[in-house]
Amino acid sequence: MSSVIYRVSDLVYAYDSGPRVLEVPELEITRGTVTGLVGPNGSGKTTLLKLLAFVQKPVAGEIRFKGRPASTFSEHVRFAVTFLPQTPYLLKRSVYGNIAYGLRLRGVTTEDMDRRIERALALVGLPFDVCRRRPDSLSGGQAQRVALAARLALEPEVLLLDEPTASVDVESARLIQEAVLAARQVHGTTVVVASHDLQWMHAVSDRMLQMYNGRVWEAGSKNVVPGPWHSAGEGRWEKHLPGGQRIHVPAPPVADASALIEFGLAKTPTAGAGLPTLSGKVTHLVLEPKRQTVAVTVTVDRLTLTVRVADHEVEQHGLLPGKRIPLFYNPGTIVFL
Repeated sequence: MSSVIYRVSDLVYAYDSGPRVLEVPELEITRGTVTGLVGPNGSGKTTLLKLLAFVQKPVAGEIRFKGRPASTFSEHVRFAVTFLPQTPYLLKRSVYGNIAYGLRLRGVTTEDMDRRIERALALVGLPFDVCRRRPDSLSGGQAQRVALAARLALEPEVLLLDEPTASVDVESARLIQEAVLAARQVHGTTVVVASHDLQWMHAVSDRMLQMYNGRVWEAGSKNVVPGPWHSAGEGRWEKHLPGGQRIHVPAPPVADASALIEFGLAKTPTAGAGLPTLSGKVTHLVLEPKRQTVAVTVTVDRLTLTVRVADHEVEQHGLLPGKRIPLFYNPGTIVFL
């Protein structure tokens, strides 16, 4: 059996006849992994999740699920994939009725149904006697946990989550996060989650994907730097930062285009030799235990950038908040979004 559960090729999505809002030339997601989607609002995270959930249809391209072409009504994905939107809808029936709905559609027996519902509620930190309550008697955090429990009870192969902790209290957020990881551990569920909680994303994701303007790339030390860009003559363009530093780029398609730039930490005097550099201040460090790396947030004249280093290099180079460090980049590798 292939380890790849999703294979995306030349995927395009647009609303009606409007401009393209998502373009994914190629993407693979491995079975049993946690993939994090990060990016600003409007970057395409929700659209990508809906396409992977087969609740929206692309205007072009193909999504293969477990090696087979799949679409909205494909039988082999109907009960294998479940999606939790940012604001889930609960039916006007008891908590038990909400969670049982999907199980009944799948032909689960009453005995097995009670077992699954009790286990799913326990995963999200709710007692079984909450089953008698109506959705309008629940807090926002409880309602979100019930909605997640309804998905977990299905024991899906794939669980897609859109900002599952965005509008809940701290305790509910913690329980939701723990439940998602438990589903992966117990059932081998493949999880794809979009979240602004970067610390959680760094901690639990086997892989992180960055999104911006409907484009997707592997999260790392690549940063989106917005325009405007100013001509410096002889085909050279640059961005003027408030503190006087400048970022040099090849000719952009338009002056206000956003550039994708990979920055590296100049760890030795010869690192990045011959390449332009910037001076920035370390503001934040986040450990990424699954990759044995640390994401270092650096501020350069009001511009916030991220570079990644091996975890042992933090102490080696004294990377602490407040320290000024040199960053280098290669203008020849810059692409515009």
